[in-house]
Amino acid sequence: MRLNALSALIAFLATCGSPSAFAQDIASLRSSVEGILSTHCARCHEEGKLVGRTSSAKGFGNILDLTALARDGRIVPGNPDNSTLWKLMLSGEMPYDYYSGDFSASSPSKDEIQTVADWIKAEGVALAEASVQRPFITDSEVVAAIAADLSDLPRNRVKRTRYLTLANLANAGVPDEELEVYRQAAVKVLNSLSRVSDPARYEKFGPGDTILRFDLDALGWSEKDWRLAVSATPYAIDYNLPMMRFLKESSGDSMPFMRADVFAFATTQPAMYHRLVGIPDDVLTLESYLGVDAETDIAAGKVARAGFQKSGVSQNNRMIERHSAKAGTYWRSYDFATNAKEKSLFLSPLGPGGEGGFVPDGGEYIFSLPNGMQAYMLADAEGHRIEKGPISVVSDVSRPDKSVANGISCMGCHAEGMISRTKDEIRAYVLADNTFPISVRERIEQLHPEQSEMDRLMAIDRDRFESAMRRAGLDPKLRAPGGVEPISALVQHFERNLTKAMAAAEFGLTPEQMTAGAPSAGTQAFALLRRLDQDIVPRDQFTKEFAEILVRLTPHSALELAETTSPEASAVKAGIVQAPSVESGTLDLAVTGDKTSYKVNDLAVLTVTASEPCYLTLLSVDNAGKTVMLLPNKFAPEPPLLKAKTPLVVPTAEDDFDLRLLTVGEEKVTAFCNTTSQRISGLDYNFSDDDYLFQGHERELNRSIATARQISVQARRKNASAPEAGKGNEARKSVTLKVSG
Repeated sequence: MRLNALSALIAFLATCGSPSAFAQDIASLRSSVEGILSTHCARCHEEGKLVGRTSSAKGFGNILDLTALARDGRIVPGNPDNSTLWKLMLSGEMPYDYYSGDFSASSPSKDEIQTVADWIKAEGVALAEASVQRPFITDSEVVAAIAADLSDLPRNRVKRTRYLTLANLANAGVPDEELEVYRQAAVKVLNSLSRVSDPARYEKFGPGDTILRFDLDALGWSEKDWRLAVSATPYAIDYNLPMMRFLKESSGDSMPFMRADVFAFATTQPAMYHRLVGIPDDVLTLESYLGVDAETDIAAGKVARAGFQKSGVSQNNRMIERHSAKAGTYWRSYDFATNAKEKSLFLSPLGPGGEGGFVPDGGEYIFSLPNGMQAYMLADAEGHRIEKGPISVVSDVSRPDKSVANGISCMGCHAEGMISRTKDEIRAYVLADNTFPISVRERIEQLHPEQSEMDRLMAIDRDRFESAMRRAGLDPKLRAPGGVEPISALVQHFERNLTKAMAAAEFGLTPEQMTAGAPSAGTQAFALLRRLDQDIVPRDQFTKEFAEILVRLTPHSALELAETTSPEASAVKAGIVQAPSVESGTLDLAVTGDKTSYKVNDLAVLTVTASEPCYLTLLSVDNAGKTVMLLPNKFAPEPPLLKAKTPLVVPTAEDDFDLRLLTVGEEKVTAFCNTTSQRISGLDYNFSDDDYLFQGHERELNRSIATARQISVQARRKNASAPEAGKGNEARKSVTLKVSG
């Protein structure tokens, strides 16, 4: 078999569980990993240690927090093969700057990548467990605490009081300091959706201070607004608990409380955000509401502009413009798809439109809410409201699809209000260039104030925003790990692929309780829960299975509201997307065994699921590093084609072979799936030998040391020959089968 990248990879994977790795002192191993990540990764992914950039690459800025890596799903405890961090390092896609073409940047060696794998194997589980030390909070405790609080309120406040909860985050192991970030994020969201002049404060109570109380009147909301927000979540639960009847009757609402992370996600998505804030359909209507006549302001020189070549969000040059408005200020940006001709602020500095003016392709509009917080709108070149900005014009690397989505993207970028680092480049450029007519230079001097004046105006607007936050009891400087703005951090936490601890917490269960209930959860749900034992599960897949699993694992059911069918609620549910896959393209792949543990001579049955059609190859690696192809094999020589999102069982009752576990130990089964090719490049599909063992390209060596396999492919009857190799879009996932005596 020829030497190639995949052959070397298979040989490398086979060493991940070597005894020497487990003999290392845990503290020493952790220190080694921190050193590796500090040397090669912190410059792009550690807030405070960034080099040559103002923000963390891909919105990930806490790579040196090893505990957070385990908790957040960037590593799968005990399983490097399915850990995003390790796979990115192994594939060369990390370090980010090296992958992007800066070959002068340092990158980890093979030995260093191995050390990271050893750490995930040896310490990952311990790290994840160490973060879950607080008492588990049950659904009954949450409902009882809310019921007791409602009972103590004045009667005239009861029907207008609602609650947000963070119990699921606490149960999933989020540490106390991060929980406080998420508490404040939830209240910041509430105030960013407010229609009244006074900021809404919050009161925390209940087990672990995981419940937040607020009043609908403090937001200017109706009961219908609240029900609309609740209806947008596929995680609304009708709790079968004694105190729920009291809650429903007292509040007059079928669901007077909601998870804070789901609330933040739902209400900051464009359709729901527009509805709750009251964002109009076009810019002229917005300006009329704000009491702004933009054209008159520009003609009179009553604006303050700043233009620059690069910004943190725009792909090309950008201009911002400040107006006075009824409730504070109104900012608008001019954004462009290119920098050519009338799209260049440096060639056409006046505008928009007119002789010598620029022609924008869209813009962002920021205005003060009555309480001093900010609201946002995106519009196209004609001034019509849009939900997301075109990637060719603006982008947000922290979002799953990289699009700037109105609401969440704007809140994440404008963490403390207006961005003060803005420096105008147009005024000095035009005034120094005598090729511009004097009328143009005079006009630029009028519209573009000196930097000190722009800084003063920015400071006024930032002070208004920060003052509103402080009056709401919030810390304007508070950030999540990695320097992420709190609302963005809370939404990103919800959007993450789920670990077992996170998934269990969303059902109100401990991981042990979820595992115990898995056998009765139905075939498809059982496969999903089995996957969680060693892997992470995409949020969109978990969402589709949530209601069915909820009914089977708990006494509760999904809550259906009349508002569920509203366009806003439907749009939010459709927007729960899977984060981009680590593998090529967007192919998501899962492989699970039919048992948690096996006995010698047991038959193993594997279930493989892919997000799109692909051809499957299964490899097995034992403790000695020997690898065997389980599928295809000499009894079933053609790689099977998986149907999209349809589980494939290996072997089926109709197959001509069994997979038998022969010895005590661990066997790692790796699934490779290719969307266009039947065969994986670099693998030997020659099934003429009884063992067909290999270790990388050293097939002959493995023949000489071959002994009894832990997994034996045993015949039911013979079959035909194998097809030709090809190329395609591939994904890889693994599962470890544990065999006892």
